Amino acid sequence: MIKGLQLLMILMFSFVFSQEERIQAQIDKPQREISKDSIYTMTEQGAEFPGGLDKFRQEFSNNFDISVIKGKGLFSCELTFVILENGQIINVEAKGNDRSFNAEAIRALNSMKNKVWKPGKMNGEPVKSRYKIPFKINFE
Repeated sequence: MIKGLQLLMILMFSFVFSQEERIQAQIDKPQREISKDSIYTMTEQGAEFPGGLDKFRQEFSNNFDISVIKGKGLFSCELTFVILENGQIINVEAKGNDRSFNAEAIRALNSMKNKVWKPGKMNGEPVKSRYKIPFKINFE
């Protein structure tokens, strides 16, 4: 019983000591230098649309005019844009399999420019970040 208690105390001491080492390592870890000119593809805290991704999808769908798309089948594109430190979006692009679908996706996203995003952050500071969203619609 005493040996079991001693072993338990040794294990608890080791656990507490290892936690202190991890905390100290995080404190001693140098912060990454932030460049105001860089556009980050990965941030410590990601950019966020007001109301979240579901709200973004809803508003984007409401702005997308399906009547301008001619043809049937699966249409897809990848929307790419930059979110500035102040939450504004710029450099909207769409790459996909149909020119009119891409143009309408860009138009729909640009019509949402009045919405201010919560910018991505590095070291607790807002930074420019690139955002990519796949978009697909199947017309039958």
